[in-house]
Amino acid sequence: MGEFKAVLFDLDNTLLDFWSFKQKAAKAAARAMVRKGLPETEGRLYRKIFEVYDEYGVEYQKTFYQVIHPYRLEVGQAERIQQAAIVAYLRSKFRALKPYPGVTSTLRKLKKKTQIGIVTDAPRNKAWMRLVLSRLD
Repeated sequence: MGEFKAVLFDLDNTLLDFWSFKQKAAKAAARAMVRKGLPETEGRLYRKIFEVYDEYGVEYQKTFYQVIHPYRLEVGQAERIQQAAIVAYLRSKFRALKPYPGVTSTLRKLKKKTQIGIVTDAPRNKAWMRLVLSRLD
């Protein structure tokens, strides 16, 4: 059998533990919303976040707005809760988004022998953020 010209990898849930990060970040966002006064349980808010993901996709940029809007809060309170959720989500993301064990060393070894590439269906800017955060760039 001939040599490979390149090896391609998917990014999310292949190189990065994307689903674990999404779960941890959603829990952090739900907790922040409750702490800032949204009259709901963390568990229910967590489920609502994933209902929005199911309907609009995991890259949807208005997830927390969709979760908070039905509560019909005063605009300032709703925005405060939404921003607290976004900050908690991002902080969790920065901590949780890591390559699976052995990924970095495997990619280094392969790169010495052949070309490697990463493919994804994520938006380009989101993919680059994940690559930079995980130090796979």
